[in-house]
Amino acid sequence: MQLLIIAVLCFALTPGRHQAQSWQQFSSIEGKFSASMPAEPTVGSMSTNTKDGIVLTHTVSSSDDNLNEFMVSWTEYKSSEFEKRGTEATFGKIRDALVAANHGKVVSESAISAGSHPARALTISKSDGRIIAVRFYFVGNRFYQVMAQTKPENTGDVERFFESFSFMPGTLV
Repeated sequence: MQLLIIAVLCFALTPGRHQAQSWQQFSSIEGKFSASMPAEPTVGSMSTNTKDGIVLTHTVSSSDDNLNEFMVSWTEYKSSEFEKRGTEATFGKIRDALVAANHGKVVSESAISAGSHPARALTISKSDGRIIAVRFYFVGNRFYQVMAQTKPENTGDVERFFESFSFMPGTLV
């Protein structure tokens, strides 16, 4: 799972996609979520070979004129028991992999509310001064990452992004 997270980060948070600043609502029926993003998002997917077989990770990402990146990704697993992997130990491994991949340090970390589903919020500062704020959710047989990578002065956009993110009705049952 650590390699999957690192791969998603490299794919979705690569600087260079310059887009106009015009926040718009994006909804994904397949992803079962909606979120506001600074521009028309890029939609993609990638497959990863795991010990349980190949899994497909879907990404929806958008960047603004300042190369701040906003992304939602989800991976659907075959096991209906997958949500039980959302333990403190798993969240710790995910955090450690993200910190190592970005040569960063943890600024804050906390449990957050996602109904009765395991979820965490994490903020990391990178050595180049950028901030990565991320929310991880284990919901049923899916793992969601909701992430923003920004310059420190753009925390308002980070809050705007996270406040706009919501699961579609019936997803958190």
